[in-house]
Amino acid sequence: MRRLIQVSSLLWGILIGLSVSVNAACVPAPIAPSAQEIQQLQETARDHGFLWKISKDGRTSWLYGSIHVNRLSTAFPGPKMRQALQQSQVIALELDPTDSATQAKLMQLGAQGAGQVPPALKARLQVQLDKVCLPESVAQAIHPALLFANLSVLGLREAGFETAYGTEYVLAGAGKKIIPLETAESQIQALLGDGKVSAAEYADALAILENDSEQGTAIKLFDAWLKSDLFTLESFADWCDCMNTPKQRADLRRLLDDRNSPMVDRIAKLHTQSAPIFVAVGSLHMVGKNGLPALLAKRGFKVERVNFEN
Repeated sequence: MRRLIQVSSLLWGILIGLSVSVNAACVPAPIAPSAQEIQQLQETARDHGFLWKISKDGRTSWLYGSIHVNRLSTAFPGPKMRQALQQSQVIALELDPTDSATQAKLMQLGAQGAGQVPPALKARLQVQLDKVCLPESVAQAIHPALLFANLSVLGLREAGFETAYGTEYVLAGAGKKIIPLETAESQIQALLGDGKVSAAEYADALAILENDSEQGTAIKLFDAWLKSDLFTLESFADWCDCMNTPKQRADLRRLLDDRNSPMVDRIAKLHTQSAPIFVAVGSLHMVGKNGLPALLAKRGFKVERVNFEN
């Protein structure tokens, strides 16, 4: 679970909504920007992330590598992304973050396997909970993988990162129909696997938080997204320190590659039925021979990278 938790906190921004309320005096929540501030941010927004134009059977759609945890200053789409959105009929996301039924299902499924706190590690866990003012009861309410993902992302709040600024939430407010590519069940299964967590895995996950290594990985991934640096993104396996053992590699494969083929099936169907569509999926789903661009090319799509002027 050690590196699965680390990577999942970067990928599963939608699932961070499973956390309980945080004491704002300890980890201040962001102040909602004014309408004037939003307008200014929109007018000056630059393109970030990774965009492809995908074409087949005389139809054109768009594929975008998103970020689930972002800063307000870089949350709004730039000119080329706005143009692609304007040309699209619908927006396809991993899940619809505004759908209450989906969120309720995530809450229900995320509670499975909760409370697996080894007695010898309770004191160390309490230190991490205290840092972000989460109550001890949260460890009994959600699975350890979700607990540690929440702790990781809340630890980034001081640096201005919020799931509310993630791509999904921004696109959900674009005024277009949202279509999910996955289900709550499939995402939870990908994240939790069999749901079992050993004491050693729990200790390793705590160690990640204690030495702040997760934050370094998150910042590097964010910088790659910010600069549309596909080379750094594609070399993720070389620097993430998350593929050192057979189990780590299997966990990451379940988290990424195993989800890509079903998503491509859904994208291809939506392209036929509703093109042009704008598809936004976490950026790490875009890399390698099993990434979405490569799999779409194998399905007969013409896949063209759209370069941003960053």
